[in-house]
Amino acid sequence: MAIGTTTPVRSYTRIIAEVTRSRRTRGYSERAPSSKHAEWYSSMLPGMIPIALLGSAVYMALHLAQCTLAHEKFLDQADARIRKLEEEVDRLQREHSDTSSPPSPSPSRGSWWRWHSSEQKSH
Repeated sequence: MAIGTTTPVRSYTRIIAEVTRSRRTRGYSERAPSSKHAEWYSSMLPGMIPIALLGSAVYMALHLAQCTLAHEKFLDQADARIRKLEEEVDRLQREHSDTSSPPSPSPSRGSWWRWHSSEQKSH
């Protein structure tokens, strides 16, 4: 025995053996008592995951359907506006062709195009 120690050597080995034994038995087999919240979540969470996935899939499908219908409505409105504008253009072209008479050729010398006749005069 060493000077100044009161614990015999045998007690050190017993302490080491107890610590080693407690380390081997610790782990997942022995758990500290868990709270009621932890127990509730551990029992409910596995059942909530499929419901959350299903809810997300339904939401995404409904959102896609809403976007598709909104786009179709926009296209229908755009087609109606285009038809209305085409009808207005046709009406204005008919009015313009009814009120204006075709240009008669002028009896002047040269081309009936003014810019072309001015070119010929300058040459």
